[in-house]
Amino acid sequence: MCEAARIQVYASRLAHFRCTEVLSNPSPAWSGKRGYLTEHFDLAELRDRSADMYVCGPPPMVESAQQWLVDQALDGVQLYYEKFTQSNI
Repeated sequence: MCEAARIQVYASRLAHFRCTEVLSNPSPAWSGKRGYLTEHFDLAELRDRSADMYVCGPPPMVESAQQWLVDQALDGVQLYYEKFTQSNI
């Protein structure tokens, strides 16, 4: 993950900051969360409080997270996102 060191600094400084990496198609060596991002959201927690959520990934993943939030009527969750696509660089 890019900027992993910076994200760890945020986690150490911000009491309620969490970062969870989820890979839909990881290598066998990956020991983190697998599957789709929305499978790992804590619906009960998101219903009980307001939250800011940042999602970065390919357009279908981001759009899936957006739609899931709408479907769950989670008005207290503010979604910030970045969509990225393949580059030919």
